Amino acid sequence: MSWQIKSLDEVCTKITDGAHQSPKSVDHGKPMASVKDLTRFGVDLSAARRISLEDFERLVKQGCQPLVGDVLIAKDGNSALETVCKLSLKSKHVFFSELV
Repeated sequence: MSWQIKSLDEVCTKITDGAHQSPKSVDHGKPMASVKDLTRFGVDLSAARRISLEDFERLVKQGCQPLVGDVLIAKDGNSALETVCKLSLKSKHVFFSELV
């Protein structure tokens, strides 16, 4: 068996790169993940920034909350294109623009 070569737009229904405006951090709020929170096993929110509920809901409406089955790829930082995971649980976070 050999691998088929396909472009991302042939196998993806949606390609996005998260929010482009970084909301202000708050002490207590909803998590906003970035590339530093991505592991090959999933998203680790233990050190994720927190943003207000209003900013979180705005980003959800903009499509920045991943869905179960989404494949997350780090596109910036030290782990660019090396850290990839498939989301297996419903996300409780939104993403900043460092992820695809």
